[in-house]
Amino acid sequence: MQENQREHWRDRVEKAETDARFYRMIFEKSTAPTIVIESDYTISRINERVEELLGYSKEEIEGKIEWLRFVVKEDLERMMRYHHMRRKDPGAAPGEYECRLMNREGQVHDILIKLDMIRGTTTSVATLVNVTAEKAVVKTLRQREAEFRAIVEHFTGFLYTCHKDYRLAYINRPLGERTGMNLDSGPCFKVVYGREDPCPWCENQETFSGKTVETERLDPVDERWYNVITTPICGEDGEVLLRQTVMVDITDRKMAEERMRSRAALLMEENQRLKSSLKDRYRFHGIVGKSPEMQGVYDRILQAAGSGAAVVIRGESGTGKELVAKAIHGLSQRKNGPFVPVNCGAIPENLMESEFFGYKKGAFTGADTDKKGLLEMSSGGTLFLDEVGEIPLSMQVKLLRALEGNGFRPLGGREHISTDLRIIAATHRNMEAMVAEGRMRQDFFYRLHIIPIYLPPLRERKSDISLLVEHFLSAMGDELSSGVDARVMEAFFRYPWPGNVRELQNVLQRYVTLGTLDLPVSSAEDTNVSDRTLKDRLDLYEREVLLETLKQCEGHRGHTADLLGIDRRTLERKMNRFKLRENDTA
Repeated sequence: MQENQREHWRDRVEKAETDARFYRMIFEKSTAPTIVIESDYTISRINERVEELLGYSKEEIEGKIEWLRFVVKEDLERMMRYHHMRRKDPGAAPGEYECRLMNREGQVHDILIKLDMIRGTTTSVATLVNVTAEKAVVKTLRQREAEFRAIVEHFTGFLYTCHKDYRLAYINRPLGERTGMNLDSGPCFKVVYGREDPCPWCENQETFSGKTVETERLDPVDERWYNVITTPICGEDGEVLLRQTVMVDITDRKMAEERMRSRAALLMEENQRLKSSLKDRYRFHGIVGKSPEMQGVYDRILQAAGSGAAVVIRGESGTGKELVAKAIHGLSQRKNGPFVPVNCGAIPENLMESEFFGYKKGAFTGADTDKKGLLEMSSGGTLFLDEVGEIPLSMQVKLLRALEGNGFRPLGGREHISTDLRIIAATHRNMEAMVAEGRMRQDFFYRLHIIPIYLPPLRERKSDISLLVEHFLSAMGDELSSGVDARVMEAFFRYPWPGNVRELQNVLQRYVTLGTLDLPVSSAEDTNVSDRTLKDRLDLYEREVLLETLKQCEGHRGHTADLLGIDRRTLERKMNRFKLRENDTA
C-alpha cells in the first residue's frame, strides 16, 4: 500500500513538473512582454520580450530591480497606490490601465498594463502592451482634429453639415452667432434660412447622389450674395453620410462686377456715340477731315488708343502722321505721361545709341554730365519714332531688345534700366519691301507692325480740301478771313498734291501773303483755267463738291442734302443739271 502511495505522489510530482514546464514555456515564448511582481515591488521573473522593451537582461532584472524603477515620475504615485490596493483587495484596483515606462536608453513608452494576482499569493503577473505607436497616431489625429476645428470655427464664412432628412450635424461659430440657434433648434432650412419647409434651391438630392454643387445666391436672411459650395461627405464604403455646405460672402465682389458691367456698358455706349458722332465731325484731335477715308482713320485711332500695343502709321510725307500719333497718345491711358517725338532720319548713325539709351558722365570725350536717353525720357508715356525706316540694322537689334522688356544700359553705365513705354512708329517707306531687301529686321518689323494705320494722301480725299483751307485760314489770323475765290479753289481740287496737307498749307500761305497762286500745273491746265468764265469755274467747283459729298454719303440723297444744307428737291435739280447719278459715286 505504501508503494502505491509513493507511486501516486510520483505521478502528481511529474504532472506538476510537466505543467510547470508547459506554463514556463508559454511565459517565456509569449509575444507580449510579461513580468512577475512581488509584494515588495521586486520583479521576480521576466520573459524575453521584456528584455527587448526595457533594454536589460534577465540577470540584471530578476530578483534585483523593483519594477517602479522603470515607471516615469508622473505615474509613480498612481502605480504605488494600485499596487497596495490590489494586495489588500484584488478587486479594488483596476485590472487594466495605462502608464509610461522608461527603458535603458531613456526612451519613454506608452504601455497598456493587464494585471492579475496569482491566487493565494501576494504576487501579481502583468502583461505589458506597447501602445506607443498607437498613442502617437491618436495624438496626431487629435491635433489635426483640433487644428481643423480651429480653422472651421474661425472661418469667416458659414459652414454646416446635415443629414439626408435635413437634421443638422454641425454648424460653425459664425453661423451660430448669425442665427442665434444650435443643432437642436430644428432642421437646416429653419436654422440657416428661417424657413418652415425645405428650400426650393436645396441641393440635397444632387449631393446625396455624390455630386458637388456650386452656385451664387442672394441670401434671403441678410440679402447679401454668397458663393455656396455643397459637397458630399462619404464613409469608408463610399456611401454619402452627410451634406456639407460652405457659404462665402461675395457681396463686395458682386458689387464690383456690377460696377464694372455698368462702366463697360457706359464705355460701349460712349464708344458707339463717339463713333457715330465722328461721322458728322470735321475735326478730331487736331486732325481735319470729313471724308469716308478719314472717318476710317478716326476709327483706327480709337482702336489703337484703347490698346497698349505698338502702332505703325503709314502714309506719304505731309499726311499728318505725327498728329495721328498725338491723338492716339492723348486718348490712351498714358495721356498724362510724356509724348516724345523723334525723327530717326535726323540722328547721325554714330550718335543714335547715345540718343536712345543716354550716357553717363565720362562715357566718352565730351560727356561732362549724365544724359537721359529717349527711352528713359519716354517712361510712362509714348515714344514716337518718325521715319522709323531710317534706323540702321545695327541699332534695330539693340532697340528690339529694349522694347521687348529686357531693358537697357546707358553708355558707360552699369545700372540696368527697365522700359515702361509705348511705341508709335511712322514711315513713308514700304516696310515689307525693306524686310525683303534686308534693310529692316523681320523681328523688328513684327514688333512694330501690330496696329497699322494708313493715312490716305490728299489726292484720295479731295472733299476735305475746303475744310483744310478753312482751317488754315482761321489759324493764319482774322486779316486773312476773306477766303479764296472759286478759281483758286478749282485749282486746288484739280491739283494732285504730291506734298499732301503740308504742301497745301504752304501753297495757301504763299497765296494769302503774295496774292498769287503758285502751283506747278501743266500748260494745258493753265490754258483751260484762263479760258473758262467765272460761271464755268463755279459750276465745276459745285459739281466737284456734289460728287464728293455723294461719295461720302454712299449715294444717299437725303444724307447728302442734309450735309450740304439744302433740301432734297434742290439737290435733285442740281444732280440733273450736272448729269450726276448715285452710281457715279462708286
